[in-house]
Amino acid sequence: YLGTKTSGLFYSLDSGESWLRPEDKTANSGSVLAIEVDPRNVCTYYVLKTDRLLKTTTCGREFDTETYVETRTDETLTSLALDWYNPETVLLGTSEGDVIRSLDAGASWAAIFRARNAIIDIAISNADSRVVLVGTGTHGLYRSIDGGINWTDMEDALADFKKTNNVYGFSQTASGDRVLMRSGYGLVSSDDNGLTWSPIYLVTSAGEVIVRAAEISPTNKA
Repeated sequence: YLGTKTSGLFYSLDSGESWLRPEDKTANSGSVLAIEVDPRNVCTYYVLKTDRLLKTTTCGREFDTETYVETRTDETLTSLALDWYNPETVLLGTSEGDVIRSLDAGASWAAIFRARNAIIDIAISNADSRVVLVGTGTHGLYRSIDGGINWTDMEDALADFKKTNNVYGFSQTASGDRVLMRSGYGLVSSDDNGLTWSPIYLVTSAGEVIVRAAEISPTNKA
């Protein structure tokens, strides 16, 4: 699956040798911010746009284009996460700092947390799906260990690393034994589901460059 800035969604059925576009006009136009596939049913997946969440249960032949619609004109959707343990649970982040959750695969929604700044990324731990990390644009990292009921500001855990209040995104191993966070500091990693963090030293000095993209090997955290 490929999300584009202006031309919507593309998908490949042959490992990227060729690409197709869905017929739905909402899915094949505009900006696609994120795509999440149901781990139990590959024909079910979600497509995040700035003003709505799309869902298909027919491998893209048809879409529900109103799975979630952001009606507030001053707020946009920014991030999407799907619970691998229970794919009925879907999380959305917004530009105003809301974390919105569905427990029934998008049929109904409720706000469960309000950060002080735009949500940049949401990561559900591959080790324990009750652990959720939320990164914001200027107010750092928040963490829940009970599926979003309670939240902790992780400012103290990151106090030694300047500019980690600017979070750019997460990646993690398949087992969740290491999480990588991109931030204004650079790269930091955690081996305990975001409780404590350590620096990853780069050839550039901390904070000298912005790391916009980084991945970690799914099978080797070293």
